[in-house]
Amino acid sequence: MLRLHFTIDDLADTRLATAPDLALETVLSLRVLDAGANDLRFRQWRRTLQHRWDPHSLLLGDLCAPTVLPAFLTDHIEPDPRATAASATGPDLAHRRAYIEFLAKFRPLTPFARRLADEDLGARALFGRALGGYQATAIDPFRSQIHTLVAADRARTAHSAAAGMQHLFDSLHPCVRWKSPVLEVDVLRPDDVDVHLNGRGLLLQPTVFGSAHPVVAGYNTPDGRPTLCYPIRSQALLGRDDIVPVRGLVPLLGRTRTAVLTAIAEKGLHSTGELARHIGCSPAAVSQHTTVLRDSALLRTDRVGQSVRHVLTDLGEALLDANR
Repeated sequence: MLRLHFTIDDLADTRLATAPDLALETVLSLRVLDAGANDLRFRQWRRTLQHRWDPHSLLLGDLCAPTVLPAFLTDHIEPDPRATAASATGPDLAHRRAYIEFLAKFRPLTPFARRLADEDLGARALFGRALGGYQATAIDPFRSQIHTLVAADRARTAHSAAAGMQHLFDSLHPCVRWKSPVLEVDVLRPDDVDVHLNGRGLLLQPTVFGSAHPVVAGYNTPDGRPTLCYPIRSQALLGRDDIVPVRGLVPLLGRTRTAVLTAIAEKGLHSTGELARHIGCSPAAVSQHTTVLRDSALLRTDRVGQSVRHVLTDLGEALLDANR
């Protein structure tokens, strides 16, 4: 567990990220691949990668630790897909070596990882090619979806913030608890760590590729702002760029209920009003349809302040995925 200790200045300087952190998403997505196919949220994303895969990208899996993100990767991830491929040169050699030494505590180092720690020129070039190719395959084609999903979650979080800091922090994730003036975050590490923000504030960053546990980045850097990276609540994260109607479900659920499920999964729409405007029917009619879908365990409805938020269940996502 991490315990983040706030001052009044830290509370005043707590901010919601205005956009996704694509470098962070890239690193987190490597964890998704390393964890295997257990998470149904990313099934369609994995299927898409099978048709675009650069074999060199497999080398990046050699650098994934179970509890710590390889933060040095983010220094080489280009924010613009038109930029040139990343390279492993730069001032972060000490960080890279320290991370790979840490990695050795959890898994045997591969020859590639050892060569990268030793500043082998061939390994550096291979690293740049692997990372650039992976970004172009796994992240760049999904940028618009990532932005849409993060924007939807940011709107939900901003709504919670209006009710106060207690409501804001408690709404982020079940592993995040506010016990003023301390924010407790259950992270994947065996020991407890107390972190005093000392005026640095906190950035709240929703992530599409987040795992079950939040991640706190930058807390051990004295001059940097710590970032709490929490997974967005949507259970239907990344599908194809070219969304197609789920016609196979219409005879089973009806056109409107199929449209409701599809809009939640593929458009990032979650409120009754958003769904009503998108589908073209009244909020009362949408409410009736969501009640039927909820009673059938295809979605759940969370209350956020005065509003409600409809989210697909694993069964609802699996049903959509099976009929695509």
